[in-house]
Amino acid sequence: LVVVFSHNGQYILTSSEDKTARIWHAVTGTSRRTFRHEGAISSCSFTADDRFIITVGTRVQFWFIRTGERYRTYQWEAGLTVRRCSFSIDHNLIISSTEDHTARVRDAHSGQILSEFRFILPR
Repeated sequence: LVVVFSHNGQYILTSSEDKTARIWHAVTGTSRRTFRHEGAISSCSFTADDRFIITVGTRVQFWFIRTGERYRTYQWEAGLTVRRCSFSIDHNLIISSTEDHTARVRDAHSGQILSEFRFILPR
């Protein structure tokens, strides 16, 4: 389960392996919208203006919050699960990390890799 606050603090975004992400009102706990991802979700994030979310797993999916519509799907790393993701403040870039210990910065619109680096975990 991943849990993040919206940037304005009014909402909470949750995601889980049941293939759903949900937006909740932070004070009342009322469910506001449910997004059905194609596969288990390992991470999710709001854009800085709280207009869009991204859900990731083996696929990366972008959603309009207001309508709940999916507007883009990528299969970025064939055979790998994207573990975490985050938008840049202007939401033109996305950084993601995968289970092979690689982080990639991508153009949020095209999905093109702009930079990539591997990190080694301490043993």
